[in-house]
Amino acid sequence: MADNRPNILLLITDNQRYDTLGITGRTACRTPTWDRMAEGGLCFDRMRTTSPVCSPARASMFTGMQPQQVGMTTIGFDYAENDNGTGGEEAAGLNGTPFMQPLREAGYEALYVGKWHLGEHNVRQWHDGIAATNQAFADYTQWCRLHGLPDGYIFHDPQRSGHFRSQHPPHMSIPRTGVFDLPDDKEQNFWILSHA
Repeated sequence: MADNRPNILLLITDNQRYDTLGITGRTACRTPTWDRMAEGGLCFDRMRTTSPVCSPARASMFTGMQPQQVGMTTIGFDYAENDNGTGGEEAAGLNGTPFMQPLREAGYEALYVGKWHLGEHNVRQWHDGIAATNQAFADYTQWCRLHGLPDGYIFHDPQRSGHFRSQHPPHMSIPRTGVFDLPDDKEQNFWILSHA
């Protein structure tokens, strides 16, 4: 018997304001692929984030709870890097039930690809399959090395990333543009897309 249920695909961009989408008519940015998807799908044009920081905002979106309720009020690097059985994320965990759970209970398979920053335990517990989710993109770094390329995760290289980093601790990224030293088809976003 054929399964006639629709596939559900949630696409999330990182650090992108709504008014930078071409479909809004309020920007010089050209986003033809996003515009095409918005026209043929569902675009949440009144959605607001619960936090300007990626991990708390993502935790809220997946659970429907505020960052302080779900237990993620800052960038989740500690969650991602302490998943080695020493009690890091296992001790803290995330509260709440992700929206994927009722879908899984209804027979859907939940898959996740790309930036996560909510802990290895959570991504594995909440999904049936994952790819390209590790914190510092170690898999991508290894892939670049195997192909004789410079590390495509530019923040691993202080010399190459200096232009894109604040000079003040904790040396977070700053909004700048530049010419990347990799072919388009070897760039990190393309690598993540290939896994999807």
